[in-house]
Amino acid sequence: MIQRMVPAAIVLVEIVSLSLVSSARAEEPTLALEQRLDRLVLDRYPSATEPGTAVLVMVDGKPALRKGYGMADVEKGVKVTPDMIFRIASITKQFTAVAVLQLVQAGKVALTDPINKYVPDFDTQGKTISIENLLTHTSGLHNVTALDDFLPQSTSDLKPIEVANLIAGKPLEFEPGSRFKYSNTNYVLLGMLIEKVSGRTYAENLLSSIAKPLGLADTRYSRNDALTGRRPRV
Repeated sequence: MIQRMVPAAIVLVEIVSLSLVSSARAEEPTLALEQRLDRLVLDRYPSATEPGTAVLVMVDGKPALRKGYGMADVEKGVKVTPDMIFRIASITKQFTAVAVLQLVQAGKVALTDPINKYVPDFDTQGKTISIENLLTHTSGLHNVTALDDFLPQSTSDLKPIEVANLIAGKPLEFEPGSRFKYSNTNYVLLGMLIEKVSGRTYAENLLSSIAKPLGLADTRYSRNDALTGRRPRV
């Protein structure tokens, strides 16, 4: 799971959406941008005693709003601060996709390649599932995290191939490339591809190929939140 300093992308999209659809308050034109943004966020996170979020809005390279809202740990009374590191869950897929496309750009992977070229131990039910199918959620593979028994098994220290093989024997839900359906299985397989082709672990590749070049000092892959400081309680 990748950790980032703030879930800025999500909150910023939410803020922009709210600003477009909500009627402007009569007094808002006279307020500074920071105050207007602050009010928009407070509409969604009005309580200072409930789980909250951190927001960063940049304008022309400078922060227009950088603030924490609500609690990072309700039980211990710890407030969210803008420098906290949050788990970004499925937004990790954006980083995975970038890493795969970097390998494509380097000529080490082709979007038309079948996943079995890199993960031969995975059963595709005799179908050709391309890297592009996995990236675009058009593979037809069952979503492993939607399995009824996934949560109990997720507490085990399973290897990525063991996670993917939890759907072994299940027929595809549709012909690859014919439909879209979100499936975490796709990105489990892409993570294995990245490790196979790069010769590095997913975490090492993320750090060297994306985080360091972009100066993302607080972006990392972590399987143990306890090792990450400045984190809200999950």
